[in-house]
Amino acid sequence: MEGRPISELLDDRPWGVGQAVGAVLAGLAAAVAASLAVGPEITDAETFRVIIPSQALVQVALIWGWASQSARRRLSLGWRFEGSDLVGIPIGVGFQIAASLALLPIDRWVLHGDTPTQDVVESASGLTGFDIALVVIGAGLLAPLAEELVFRGILLRALLVRRGPQFATYVTAGVFAGIHLLDPSAWLVVPVLFVFGVLLAKITISSGRLSRALLAHMAFNLLAVAALFLA
Repeated sequence: MEGRPISELLDDRPWGVGQAVGAVLAGLAAAVAASLAVGPEITDAETFRVIIPSQALVQVALIWGWASQSARRRLSLGWRFEGSDLVGIPIGVGFQIAASLALLPIDRWVLHGDTPTQDVVESASGLTGFDIALVVIGAGLLAPLAEELVFRGILLRALLVRRGPQFATYVTAGVFAGIHLLDPSAWLVVPVLFVFGVLLAKITISSGRLSRALLAHMAFNLLAVAALFLA
């Protein structure tokens, strides 16, 4: 998919907020359906073998299906890679390191080492062998792809053309961070995710493409996965 600067597309409205909401709900429904298919006793491995891929792939397939219906939708996603987009990798790595350092004093002096662990991190921490590869694929690649398509691909676009860049940037970041509270244990990282969401939105608006933000998001998640298994 080719893209052009977002400033040139402000009069186009190929995407709506309802589609972003629909993609989120479809992903959640897929996760619930996968959980029911697995059964009441869901193992940590099954979370990454079945549930996370189901949620992400349904969202990606749904958005891709919508995009295939209209050239304007395909264009507005900004799905085009350029060599300069590789700068997203150090951006994501750098932000993950900075965020970890910023949370370190809170962990040590406020929570005294009793920092809540996100459910997805808890599930991944005990895995070994081939299941580690599934964590890398699910949490490091598929989840960022789905989230970028939903939040910076559709929602940012829908808000940008209706309310302008400031509103679109901060509301999108707030929704992106807030939805992680579906896991109550994620409350500590929500402010970090909000700032990261602002950064990803600004990257997308300035470049006119989704690829740079996607690479930053993948690098951010992959470094967290690496730290989990290599620490």
